[in-house]
Amino acid sequence: MRLPRKRTGRSGFVSYTLVLTTGAMLTMLTIFAYKRAMLSQRVQTSVQLRMDYSEKEDSVLRGIVAIAPNRAMRAMQNSSAAAGTNRDSLRWQNIFSEALTQANAATSISSAMKTTIGKTTALSANVGDGALATTNLIFTNVHSAANTVYVTPGVNRDLGTGYPPALSSAVSSVTTNDLTYPIISTDKEYGSYASGKVGLPVSTYNKFNLLRYPNINFGYAKPGEMFVAKRNWWAFSLDLADHDDHLTSVQSVVPLSRRQMVFSIYEVPSQLAISAASFMSLGRHGDTGSSLWQNVTIQGNIFAGKAKLEDNASLETLASRREVSVGSGSKIGGQSFVGSPFAQGAREQYEVNNAGYFPVSLPSEAGRAAFLPISRGGDFFDRYSDNNYTAESNTLSNTTWNEYSSGAMQCAMRLDVKKGTSASNSTIT
Repeated sequence: MRLPRKRTGRSGFVSYTLVLTTGAMLTMLTIFAYKRAMLSQRVQTSVQLRMDYSEKEDSVLRGIVAIAPNRAMRAMQNSSAAAGTNRDSLRWQNIFSEALTQANAATSISSAMKTTIGKTTALSANVGDGALATTNLIFTNVHSAANTVYVTPGVNRDLGTGYPPALSSAVSSVTTNDLTYPIISTDKEYGSYASGKVGLPVSTYNKFNLLRYPNINFGYAKPGEMFVAKRNWWAFSLDLADHDDHLTSVQSVVPLSRRQMVFSIYEVPSQLAISAASFMSLGRHGDTGSSLWQNVTIQGNIFAGKAKLEDNASLETLASRREVSVGSGSKIGGQSFVGSPFAQGAREQYEVNNAGYFPVSLPSEAGRAAFLPISRGGDFFDRYSDNNYTAESNTLSNTTWNEYSSGAMQCAMRLDVKKGTSASNSTIT
């Protein structure tokens, strides 16, 4: 006989509505958490991508610093205005394009590197890779001109707070060419746009004036200190990521403004106690015994292409383009150095401990800066030398290179000795 089932516990019931509601809520919470995680990952990816572009932009800016001064010098040289490849290479557009190439900003791994490692057919998964071929999407002027104008020259305009004092020029060829090429000219002067913004009256000191030394780690002068110079500058805006918006969509997730940049070329008359573009040894005399310096006092900064400070010598500051060697017992700026003064962290540690400027410097330590001494040798003093006397023509700048770089060509007073008594008697007749 089949008996009815007996329940041992309390009776209850199942609510399908409660089960379905709870399940739906848990599913929605899971979906929400998943979407939040995906959004966070997307934002993190975009932020990382922006950081990658920022690092690329820094490399591009370093390339511009290396390229543009050379092109400015070439624009002053013979036949630089002649149509063709040479003139085109001096354009701001091509300067920027070459800087992109030098920085290898378009690809994470170059074709040459792929060939070296035997992976010429490899595909890159880096979404930051791109052709970067449309330069005017990356670089633009800041004075609302057409996008075929890449820079805003600091001439005959006041761009307001944050920009350097502008120069003035009444020569139309200078102001016109400066939009397309980096132009250095003696006809760029300090005038009304710089009045009250430089150290001395522009009515008296229009060619050069007192400016504050920029905050860079190259010891021609101390940052903030007044020095004599003329500052040529060009403003532009830069956004490397803007070129690839259709590929990365980075701007739609983490939009950032274009970076406003100023590229400057300072013309600096020498104000150093001692300077040399070649190797310089300091601390010993050049006699037979190479005796050490005694009772020698040097006031001011010293610059050399490559410098060696002998044992137990003392200097105020020392700047070099390539290398500095410091002997034992020697001091620079009252500081003794064990090993290289450019060891990692040495500068930062000094500035923390001394709250002052590091007395030893290289241009490479200054970040986006370069120092280019103009050394003409004997031609600097002889305006009739073959190099100086050859007439230059068809130049983009109305100031030619010989006129600019030779002191003899710029002298306000000249005395030419054209005839002597005889070949053996140099008495002036």
